[in-house]
Amino acid sequence: MNPRHKPHVAGVLLAAGASTRMEGPNKLLLDVAGEPMVRRLARILIEALAAPLVIVTGHDRAQVENALEGVEARIVHNPDHRAGQMTSVRRGLEATCEADACMVALADLVALETADVTRLMDVYARSDRARIVVPTRDGERGNPVLLPDWARREIIAGSFNFGCRNLIARNPDRVLACEMESDGYFVDVDTPDAYRALTARRNEGRPPAAPR
Repeated sequence: MNPRHKPHVAGVLLAAGASTRMEGPNKLLLDVAGEPMVRRLARILIEALAAPLVIVTGHDRAQVENALEGVEARIVHNPDHRAGQMTSVRRGLEATCEADACMVALADLVALETADVTRLMDVYARSDRARIVVPTRDGERGNPVLLPDWARREIIAGSFNFGCRNLIARNPDRVLACEMESDGYFVDVDTPDAYRALTARRNEGRPPAAPR
């Protein structure tokens, strides 16, 4: 492949969910390594991306945006967040700047590190840059997901849904499944037990881990 410019990758951080399985608290506001979960993810993405970050809020808008105070990102609110995650995806993509590609990330990826984001961008840079890049491990799909511009435009238009579980099976020519070892792409927190386990591991000096 001929050398080409480093891709200009923007980001969308999805922070609109209601955390219904947490039985009360908004998980995005829970402490992870000394900062709110949502703020930690925003910081990591900003450190790695080559273009501005858009953060989509919804449930507990005021509290989430307060936790993001001072973060250098564009915050947009999705008034339709109860209608499902894809409404937040579209709202975020509509607000992104012009870029070669866009990375869409969930705000509860508690083990994700800057190096994981950079590695995903490197995969895209070395590819044909025409396919959606999805981290996988042993058949499991992870996050974030990196979208080329055609996918961004089709999602905004409502003609493509990258959120379906069988995305790779249905679109083998449009998706680049990239095998990754890092737990950063696969560890999230949905329940009180998961958060307690995360806290215990960190208190013991061990990194969070995904079940294998």
